[in-house]
Amino acid sequence: EHASGKPFVEWQFIVFRHNEHELEATERMAYEMGINKFTPLPAYVEDENWAATDPRYRTDLGNPERLYNCDRPWSHLNVRADGGVAPCCYTFFKKDDFGNVDDDSFMEIWNNDHFRTSRRIIARTRKKLPLEKSDIACYDCMRTGIRPSFIEVAQEVQLDTQPARQARESS
Repeated sequence: EHASGKPFVEWQFIVFRHNEHELEATERMAYEMGINKFTPLPAYVEDENWAATDPRYRTDLGNPERLYNCDRPWSHLNVRADGGVAPCCYTFFKKDDFGNVDDDSFMEIWNNDHFRTSRRIIARTRKKLPLEKSDIACYDCMRTGIRPSFIEVAQEVQLDTQPARQARESS
């Protein structure tokens, strides 16, 4: 509409064991659709049933060097199909959305209480300063080091932690 080179659209594909076989076909589809950049990302999981077999898409969450390095609330946002805006692609519950593009402008969402709180949480964890409990998704994120385990999250929401095994058994 404004003849701008923006927005720059990036498709981020979170690689799990159950979908890593789709990586090449998904990348082809992204570029055929005119997506500017395709980025495969590791899933932040500790359960081997979920973890990708390709070492490029695995994480070592026990390594402190992997923690405290999130820049997402300052550099990214994710818009879901329903217009919901998430701070990153690692949140997957609607309750964790920071807004909706159908209801508010980009700038209103980018500077709202949710984004400001998430930035404060991450800045404080980098400095290892105490935090007040928050219902913002970044508070419970494994990348910040506050919640140490994907398994805790899965158990909390009664998520089945055996999808890869079940998918293999059913095929």
